[in-house]
Amino acid sequence: MSLERGPIVDLLVHEDECVVLLENECLRLSSVAAAVLEFLEVPRSGDDVRGHLESIFGPAPAGRFESLISDLVQQDVVVSAGPVRSEDP
Repeated sequence: MSLERGPIVDLLVHEDECVVLLENECLRLSSVAAAVLEFLEVPRSGDDVRGHLESIFGPAPAGRFESLISDLVQQDVVVSAGPVRSEDP
């Protein structure tokens, strides 16, 4: 899976908070979601994003990474080329 930022009009990151302006709405994101967007300055693989988050926050509970990415895709904050899938144990 390849991930990249969605059609974001503007992005403001301050400390551990993030506000994203889309065409039709403004979203306040968690520090974890903010870390995803900051890392996606360029398109990256899902494994790279997972590794980046684990280096900052530690391992996520089972299924949480996939849930986070799915939520960001559903909100049009992130675009995914390929299915969001669990990493094999």
